[in-house]
Amino acid sequence: MAKSPDEKQRNRELQEQFANLVHDERRAIMKAVNRGRAVEVRRHAPLAVMIAQRQIRFWRWAWLIAPALGVGQLFWAEAEVALMNGLFGTLVLVTLAWYWVRRARQSVAANTALQKGRVGPPSASDTRPRTDTSSDDAQTPATSPRPPTPRGRKRRDRRQP
Repeated sequence: MAKSPDEKQRNRELQEQFANLVHDERRAIMKAVNRGRAVEVRRHAPLAVMIAQRQIRFWRWAWLIAPALGVGQLFWAEAEVALMNGLFGTLVLVTLAWYWVRRARQSVAANTALQKGRVGPPSASDTRPRTDTSSDDAQTPATSPRPPTPRGRKRRDRRQP
C-alpha cells in the first residue's frame, strides 16, 4: 500500500519531532510502545503511534532474515545443517515478530484512543495490586493504599560512622 505525499510529509514531521525530544521523553515513548501501553503525556500519543507503526513494518519483514541466512549457508555448509539452522532461526524470528507486532498493535490502539480523548493515561494505581478486603487485620485497613515497594537490591550508605 503506497502512502500519499501528505502521509509521507506527516510521517517526516513526526520523525523530526521525535528526534528533537529530550532523551528521557524519547525513552518514555519507546518504553510505552514496547510494553503495548499508552504514553503518559497525551501530546506524545501521535509520536508513539508513528513509532509503533514503524516497528510493525520492521517486524513484518524481519523474520525473512533467517530463511535467507539458511539459503546462504547452502554454499558452504551441508544441506541438513543449513536447513536446521534456517528452520530454527525462522521459528525464533517468527515468534519474536509475532510478539513485538502484537505489542505494537496494542500500543497503536491505546495511543489512538488517547489521541481521541477516550481514555486517560495509565496511572500507578492501575498496576498496583489491590489490597484484600476480606482481611481482619486491624492495623492495615483494606482502604489504605500500600506504600511502594523498592525494586532491586537495597543500597546502604557506606559512609556510616
